[in-house]
Amino acid sequence: MDFKSNYAVLDLSIIIVNWNSWKDLINCINSIKENSSDINYEIIVIDNCSTDNSVMEIKNSISDILLIENKKNIGFPAANNQAFKIAKGKFLLALNPDTIVKKYTLQESIKHLRDDISIGCIGIKTLKENGEVLNSCARSFPTLWSTFCHLFYLDTIFKKAKFHQSSEMAYWDHNNSCDIDLLHGGYMMFPNLVYQKIGGFDEKIPMFYEDIEYCCRVKKNGYRIYYLADVEIIHLVGRSISKADPSWITGLYCEANYLYFLEYGGGKINAFLYILMIIMTIPIRLIYSPFIWIGFLIKKGKTKKMLLIVLQIIASAKWAVKKLKFHFNTVIIY
Repeated sequence: MDFKSNYAVLDLSIIIVNWNSWKDLINCINSIKENSSDINYEIIVIDNCSTDNSVMEIKNSISDILLIENKKNIGFPAANNQAFKIAKGKFLLALNPDTIVKKYTLQESIKHLRDDISIGCIGIKTLKENGEVLNSCARSFPTLWSTFCHLFYLDTIFKKAKFHQSSEMAYWDHNNSCDIDLLHGGYMMFPNLVYQKIGGFDEKIPMFYEDIEYCCRVKKNGYRIYYLADVEIIHLVGRSISKADPSWITGLYCEANYLYFLEYGGGKINAFLYILMIIMTIPIRLIYSPFIWIGFLIKKGKTKKMLLIVLQIIASAKWAVKKLKFHFNTVIIY
């Protein structure tokens, strides 16, 4: 795909996919405007069929953005791709609506990408609302072992331990800039040239892991993934997800993990082992669930709802059984 040099007339195109997040969205846009006076940029908001009057609020309150109204929720990757195709910036930023952009964040991100063309995608230190670092802002590749530990919440309860080899590397303080395997999808900036070469997000993944897949593809094409620890955003984690059915969310997580292993993490064998892992650990996870609840209480000073833990286990089991049937049917057919 040839890059149209006369098309990239702005420094930056900021793409925000919105779904029932109007209150967060307006705060996000205000933070951009407050901290980007020296940047020639555009904001493209794609509304994925919100039901909270987001579209009306945007039209009434914000006049200097480009709004795309989808009549159905086409998923996060596909919505971003809509904007990538029409973006006029030399650099593209996929930004979540439940984020607050801080001072110099956009400027420093652009500077690093402009100064080093070997960087294909850049992410930054991301803070939770309470000031803690969101470890997923810079990660290593997941493995079957790290995924196994995650099923039992070992990487959450025992953050500083290295035995679980957590993909989020919680034992690292995330305070130094460096090359990394994976970045968080809440803030991903990359040159338009890279997008023109490798394409947009994988639309087979409706939500979650589109960031991992994209980072894998960036590296596969010879570019570096860079984590910048000197600037920050605040991510109000889980605002949009909290409005969705937990069982549906769990199914999406499982499907995303499966697709990662299938395409980048070992192929069909590891993808199949991932399914078996979920099924074979169901009884142990159900028995273990009260201890998970206690672990959250001791380590975090608060509890994860017991019913939610059980619902997530059951939802993952339903997904795994359905996927296993699909595998066996495929083998029988062929």
